[in-house]
Amino acid sequence: VLHVQMPYSPILAGRVIRMAPKSTRIVGTFHILPYNLMAVLGTRLLKVLLGSRRRIDVSFAVSPPALDFMKKDFGLDGAVLANPVDYDFFNRHNKQTDTVAGRIVFVGRFEERKGVEQLVSAYEVLSKTTACELILCGKGPMLERLKEVNKAKNLGITMTGFVSEEDKAKYLASAELAVFPSTGGESFGIVLAEAMAAGSGVTLGGNNPGYASVLGVWPETLFDPNDIEGFAEKLKEFIENRDLRIKIGNSQRNAVSEYDVKKICSRLMNEAYKLTLDKKS
Repeated sequence: VLHVQMPYSPILAGRVIRMAPKSTRIVGTFHILPYNLMAVLGTRLLKVLLGSRRRIDVSFAVSPPALDFMKKDFGLDGAVLANPVDYDFFNRHNKQTDTVAGRIVFVGRFEERKGVEQLVSAYEVLSKTTACELILCGKGPMLERLKEVNKAKNLGITMTGFVSEEDKAKYLASAELAVFPSTGGESFGIVLAEAMAAGSGVTLGGNNPGYASVLGVWPETLFDPNDIEGFAEKLKEFIENRDLRIKIGNSQRNAVSEYDVKKICSRLMNEAYKLTLDKKS
């Protein structure tokens, strides 16, 4: 069995597929959801180049929105198989780390679509009326600008830079709110699952299709990152409403085990690898 990430490069993976013996069964997993029109047009052009996609025997997408895009723009049918999370690793930190009251944590790349600038603006509004702290973990093209804003406005935001997986888990476990205000281009949201597994008080996300596929069960946790006042009010609500925070947080921690790598790999073995080999035999 040959398993490829989709859409793939016609130069590398496409060549591997073309060179694979006809006896090879090929599984594809679709991972993307375009952020804007240019990305949509680019993936449609890629479809034209990927004649080798006809050799795909079984296809998966990591979320319902990614599945819709896979069907519509690549003409492939399939099922949803979410990205896996190392549940045991993150849950261990849940048990070892105390939650810090009022702590808001973001982990991710400092780029426009991740909404980190909107988070800083919402925090500025929130901090005027609410006891809270903001920790930003990561780096990217917006880092220096955000450092300047933090210093100029004396916001007291902690910017850790790049963090290891161990430190990421610890920061997420310590968060009363883990907040990921992405404005779009998300096919799933693995960091949401990691935050829930780590035991963040509550995990909140920008209301885009990929994040909604994970957090849609708890619509109160989704928000418009570009509505700064509404964003700040959402943070304030969850910091001040302990009962709501406990109710949704417990529900999230119970649900996230469905993304456990052991469960996802079991499905992959039975619904992809074993199935394609059985068909071949």
